[in-house]
Formats: sequence, structure tokens, C-alpha cells
Amino acid sequence: MWAVPNDAIGAWVSAKDAMRSNELKATGLLSGVWDLHCFVAGRLHIIETKFGKNGLTVDRVVKGKKIYGQKEWGEIMAAEGAIRHIYRTQEEGIAVLETIIRSRSAGYGSTIKHFKQ
Repeated sequence: MWAVPNDAIGAWVSAKDAMRSNELKATGLLSGVWDLHCFVAGRLHIIETKFGKNGLTVDRVVKGKKIYGQKEWGEIMAAEGAIRHIYRTQEEGIAVLETIIRSRSAGYGSTIKHFKQ
């Protein structure tokens, strides 16, 4: 499992934050990418953490540049076979992880060929 530090491209608190954001963008960090990713049983699971009433962000144009939203990014990934998970509470997050772990023993990944080499 790995995390995507895309909160680093949000609002900046200091010049140091802005510099870190620019470094991450220069290495390919994109807004809209979901928070956590993991491969289990040959399947990619993408996980987004939301709090309160926050929803997935949507495509928008900022300073003439298209910014992908989480909604569209999730749709793109699902079209390629990823399984999407969203949780809002610690309990829901634990349930998501348990579901992903159980999918390993169920062998759900055996029919997904484009993630195998």
C-alpha cells in the first residue's frame, strides 16, 4: 500500500510549503489522484478518505489549465479495472481494509490480466 501526498498541492501555509509543492509537481504529482493505492491478488484498489460532508472533487479549470477531479480520476482508474473505495470514519476505513484483505483469499484477481506481467 502506498499513499499519494496530494494534499501538498493544496493551500500553502508558508514559502517552504510552496517549494515542497513545486518539487512534488515537478516529479509528476497530480491533483485528483486518490489517497491510497494497493495491489492485492492482482487487483489495484484505490482508496479515498473523506471527512464530514466533503465529496469527491470534480474537473475544473484553474488559470487556463485543466485539473482532474477525484471523481473523474476514479472513473478513469475503474475503467482500467481498479476497485474504488471511499470511507469517512475510522470504522469505515477498517472495514475497507478488511474487505481488501479478504479479497486476497477469495482470489478476485485471477481474471484481471492487464495488471499481471
